[in-house]
Amino acid sequence: MERRTYAINFWVSPSKARKNGKAPINITITLNGQRASLSSNKMIAPNDWDTTRQRVKGTNETAKLINESLLQIKNKIYKKEVELLERGYILTADLLRDAYQDKIDAIQTKTLNQIYQEFLDSLNKVVGKGTSEATYYSYSRTF
Repeated sequence: MERRTYAINFWVSPSKARKNGKAPINITITLNGQRASLSSNKMIAPNDWDTTRQRVKGTNETAKLINESLLQIKNKIYKKEVELLERGYILTADLLRDAYQDKIDAIQTKTLNQIYQEFLDSLNKVVGKGTSEATYYSYSRTF
């Protein structure tokens, strides 16, 4: 098994602060020296950010909620890493980012109805070319 260097870091860029004084909390996924960045969709005043701990300072309700949300984001990225490894993917930072954002079809789960609808769509394309209309009708009635 190959050795991987892997880190998930949160950071705030004060230069990106909005008019209300809050700046977005960004995420950087680093895997074997390759980086991928994305937004956490959370905003915080730059003065309230602890750069060492990569958390919001304080114990007020807002700080607790944002810190809990950041922990959930980190855990979701770890879960996506495990899913990708189980499916035999070669991990990259971009792949982890895309998996976190649910942009990878293999990880998105489909319901039985969605799978059957895809089957019906593919069957409909070959009606008259090896499949009769009665067969298609029979399958579509089952749905």
